This record gives sequence, C-alpha cells and structure tokens, in this order.
Amino acid sequence: MSDIWTVLALSAWSAPPPHRWKGLSRNSEYYPNPSVFDPEGYLKQPPELDPREYFFGFGRRICAWKELAFQFVWIMAASILWAFQLVGEEEDRLSSAEDLSRFSFETLSRPMPFKCRFVPRREGLKDRLGLSTG
Repeated sequence: MSDIWTVLALSAWSAPPPHRWKGLSRNSEYYPNPSVFDPEGYLKQPPELDPREYFFGFGRRICAWKELAFQFVWIMAASILWAFQLVGEEEDRLSSAEDLSRFSFETLSRPMPFKCRFVPRREGLKDRLGLSTG
C-alpha cells in the first residue's frame, strides 16, 4: 500500500525523512531559545529532549549501530586530542561560539571550513604515525 505525502508518492516500504532540524531540535517547547548557543541548557534537571534520541531514527527504524557510533566518535576525538594540539589561524579564530554564521544548518549541521594546524604533543609522534613529509 502506498501513501501520498505532500506531493510525493511514497511506496509502502519507504520511510520519509523526519525533519529533525526544524522539527525537534528547533522546537521552542523543548528548547526555550533554540537559536542561542547555551551548553548550560543541557545541564538542567530533568534534561530536556535529548538530541541523541531522535537523530538516529525512531522505533523500528532506529539505527542499530547508534551506540557504536557514539563510542567511535568519543574514541576518535579523545585520540586526536591526546596526540595533537589544535591551533587555529589568527584570522579564523572563533571569537564566539554564538556566531551561528560559522555553521551550516543542513540535514547534518557542521561548522563551516576553517584553518587550523595539528601540532603533535609528543616528540617523534609525527614519524610514528607516518605523517612525515619528505
């Protein structure tokens, strides 16, 4: 059985993409100021809507690898921060995390490109990781 969704014809086994960005993460019912960068907002008790609960799908369509993805991102971020110091270029330094023009708010929100250098924290790390140029 097919369904008509707005002007699109959906087959019986398709799943329309949920509008996560505009629908849930920008809902003023859950987030009082959705356009303001407020990390303290996640510290409130009880926590408001947890983005990890809707970005990986719903119900039967939830991503089976959700927990693995969280662990992988954590390990990769920790490994990079252990090995390198990230040094921003002077003209690209983030003066304020509230500057929303420095982010792309598409299906997957991400920061806009910026210049930075990865400086090894330990002597010889560049050679051990095979990052030597020459």
